Amino acid sequence: MELNLITKGVPYLLGVLMASFSSAISDPLAYNFLQCLSQYPNATYSDFVFTPKDTEYSSVLESTIINLRFSTSTTPKPLAIITPLTYSHVQSTILCSKRFKIQIRIRSGGHDNAGLSYTSHQHSPFVVLDLRELRDLDLGENDNADNTSYLNAMKWGYKYFGDNFRRLAMVKGVVDPDNFFFFEQSIPPLIMCEGNSVIGS
Repeated sequence: MELNLITKGVPYLLGVLMASFSSAISDPLAYNFLQCLSQYPNATYSDFVFTPKDTEYSSVLESTIINLRFSTSTTPKPLAIITPLTYSHVQSTILCSKRFKIQIRIRSGGHDNAGLSYTSHQHSPFVVLDLRELRDLDLGENDNADNTSYLNAMKWGYKYFGDNFRRLAMVKGVVDPDNFFFFEQSIPPLIMCEGNSVIGS
């Protein structure tokens, strides 16, 4: 009877020790990652980084979870959720993740039924980079109150849409020349007049 108790108790004890050991390892990694983020200029991480110690962490993590299979207590959770407000926040997140070999899960507000943007199937340390706040076509150079101009949007528009950007802007100039249907990610209108000169840049 005593031998039976010992053989059943040892795996349980090993499991508890391994769990406490893994949590002890993950804390320094998260701490080092956050220290790394704070070293970069324009990256006061208290404004855009949520860790499991923050009260908003769970609500931010679960805000876009569609498939409830990935919202359980056993689902691997990120070391931190980064909701960058500027491109420099994205840069510092990538550099620090690379430095500490932490995987990055990108979340942008789209559909993700497989849980790839907020969990890790390999059980590796990871952070979630939530891009919902980065909505400008020119990555933050626009004033949200103003309409994005074609000239300001060209830099990123060509990177994203390639040679189609000018054609799409011309269509927008015909269909919506006053940019009535404006939002941060919309293509600005390019209005052509005689001689192929640009109006409203």
